Amino acid sequence: MLIKTSKLAIHEDNDTILLDGQELIYREFIYVMLNKPDGVICSTEDRQETVLDILPNEINFRKPFSCGRLDIDTTGLVLL
Repeated sequence: MLIKTSKLAIHEDNDTILLDGQELIYREFIYVMLNKPDGVICSTEDRQETVLDILPNEINFRKPFSCGRLDIDTTGLVLL
């Protein structure tokens, strides 16, 4: 059934949703491990390059945020 309205209620445990023939998998939470390089800011918005700017295009989800922060000149693991 093709749905063209956003008013339809779905249940993530019982309904199957396809996009271009591929099943979309519902995930309440997504965690990303990122190796933050030197010169990148842990902020989500800034004039300088942020950790969100260096995420691969395949990782697209609602407004992610970092769990903790590293200084701009520090490298290492950041969880988003």
